Amino acid sequence: MENNTKVKSQDPVEKIGEEDDIRRAVLSFVNIEHFRNDSTITLPFYFADSDKPLKLWLSREDGVLYVSDRGRVYSEILRHCDMKTAKMMAKYFARIYFEAELYGNMEYVAVIRDVQAFITYLQTVALIANAHMYPTVDEWNYERYKKYSRKYKFPQNGENAKEFLEELFGRFTVTYDKRLGTCLHFPFYFHSEGCPMVVRFIKEGEMVRVTDFGDFDGGRLFDRMCWLNDDIHIYDDKIKEICDRYGCVYNGEQIFYSFDPSSEGAVGKAIFTFMQVASILGEIGEFIVI
Repeated sequence: MENNTKVKSQDPVEKIGEEDDIRRAVLSFVNIEHFRNDSTITLPFYFADSDKPLKLWLSREDGVLYVSDRGRVYSEILRHCDMKTAKMMAKYFARIYFEAELYGNMEYVAVIRDVQAFITYLQTVALIANAHMYPTVDEWNYERYKKYSRKYKFPQNGENAKEFLEELFGRFTVTYDKRLGTCLHFPFYFHSEGCPMVVRFIKEGEMVRVTDFGDFDGGRLFDRMCWLNDDIHIYDDKIKEICDRYGCVYNGEQIFYSFDPSSEGAVGKAIFTFMQVASILGEIGEFIVI
């Protein structure tokens, strides 16, 4: 007998708002100032248990762009562990990501070659600031990168980074797809992966869930975690501990963060919260030793 049953197509994912409005909400979370010799970028929320914002300085000298935290991230990790561990972990991530040694008063100065590298710098800030949760390094990489690293001094009489920051935030775009929903695209790449992570917004009643999406060749957080580890589930307790620190949820196969879209600044905080958690979890089994 002929089967006339029709397969019902999946209902489209509900939009959480207009694309331009969401993009403006994300960018309004970031405070940028330009001066003669440098530019500053301030994120009002970046550290899990600190009300003090993250402020970074950028300056260009002789065609080279530098970024500095003026010791902020080291001061953050130092709140949670002893000086020896804090120094070792800060030096470790600065070395392996930017071949940079901490300068002066534990200042994290790096050379930024493109907009993707600036996002990577933000990733390393998250890795360092939370390093008390994984207080050991890959000794082989720690020593191997030492011979390549150098100390960079932040320019005193450089030029501001206005054009660079305009290019950077021009890469932040929001799209809507009936299958995926509302998505934020920006140059967030896991180490050695060729496809960026995309952040998805999924409406759940009065709340909105932030999670990730990637391409067939990378960008998905949980896929990366499984690829780097023979059995990622042996680290489930540690993953949940890291997620709990930022108010994220891990259900065994996906990480997400839920927020109330009516709260002021909630969209921006959600993006940078999820970005930090992804920065950390995406390196378990690569540069993070648990």
